[in-house]
Amino acid sequence: MTSMPKNGGNWPLVSDMVAKNQRLLVFTSVKSKEQSEGIAYQWNYMVENQCKKKPSNESLLLSTQALVLSPSPIFILVIVHSADGDGGMKSGNCPKRDESSPLDDKSKSLVLVNYFRSIPLKAITCADNSGGLINMLQTCHTAAGNRWANFVAVDYYKPGSTSQACSS
Repeated sequence: MTSMPKNGGNWPLVSDMVAKNQRLLVFTSVKSKEQSEGIAYQWNYMVENQCKKKPSNESLLLSTQALVLSPSPIFILVIVHSADGDGGMKSGNCPKRDESSPLDDKSKSLVLVNYFRSIPLKAITCADNSGGLINMLQTCHTAAGNRWANFVAVDYYKPGSTSQACSS
């Protein structure tokens, strides 16, 4: 961790890391582990776009209706929780994740872009991981202070789909 760049500094080249036999980067979302275990706290090094869709009054209304409309005397428990995906797929919009610094904070040198559905659907992943992904990467590039994503989180990687977006 001592060679990890601070305050937005440049990361070493992969070839330099390999030459020094330093081939693994590990990040944690638990701040105390940086001090106690020497694992890099991710929010000291990266910014990330939103992946969570906040529960809305609409979804709470739906769960209430599900309880009321049940024809049997059996209670149906509907648990509404934050979806972990669709929030990062809204065209033309690249909001930061709640835990992240603003996307254009250049004291964090890594940019992670989330682009996946809350419920993965393999049948439409190729379509998801093409034009829409390319557009989102461009949108997030602007939001991140004209920096391209270092990492892209997607569902179902297949050569020729996501890799084309990353090489565009």
